[in-house]
Amino acid sequence: MRTLSLATAKTQLSAVVDEVVRTHEQITVTRNGEPAVVILAIEDYEALQETLELLADGAARARVTQAQIDIADGDFTDADEMAALMAERRRLSE
Repeated sequence: MRTLSLATAKTQLSAVVDEVVRTHEQITVTRNGEPAVVILAIEDYEALQETLELLADGAARARVTQAQIDIADGDFTDADEMAALMAERRRLSE
């Protein structure tokens, strides 16, 4: 994560915003040498908000934990298996 002073961020704000939107790099802005704010792309902010909402939901957290356990145990359907299952389902529904 790159760091800019508030003075630099103020004079280059448009370019900084363009860069953040393009690269999704987060930029810390300092005031008097101390971190004050972070500039990040709206898509990244929304993804963080969604993650926080999911983590705040106990049932969602439990599902994620179980999914991680299932993956570690090899208990999942890979893309080829899923494609075959979907093709079979389509065939049966015809």
